[in-house]
Amino acid sequence: MKPLKKILNSRKQEVQKLQGEISRVDQTRGRLKRAERYLKDFEKHQAIVEKYENNPLLKGKMLVSKSAKREYDSAVTTSDSYKDYMKKEGITMYKIMHNR
Repeated sequence: MKPLKKILNSRKQEVQKLQGEISRVDQTRGRLKRAERYLKDFEKHQAIVEKYENNPLLKGKMLVSKSAKREYDSAVTTSDSYKDYMKKEGITMYKIMHNR
């Protein structure tokens, strides 16, 4: 009976170990999905920022149009927020740019 209990105990430990690993995989998957959403939103807002920064006419428009300035400022703020969110998830812009 003792060898059987020993085997059972060993199997229980193995099951617990595997359940822990499954849990870590699930957490990582969730973290990556969040990071993916953050990246998509970051790219959307960053495109607006770049549109204004790379176009002299739009830069000038920001000087006279409150709505254009508001759109640009909002995109900058939101873009920075998503960059911070990704950083908290352990994803840096360096990793993103060099993995494409």
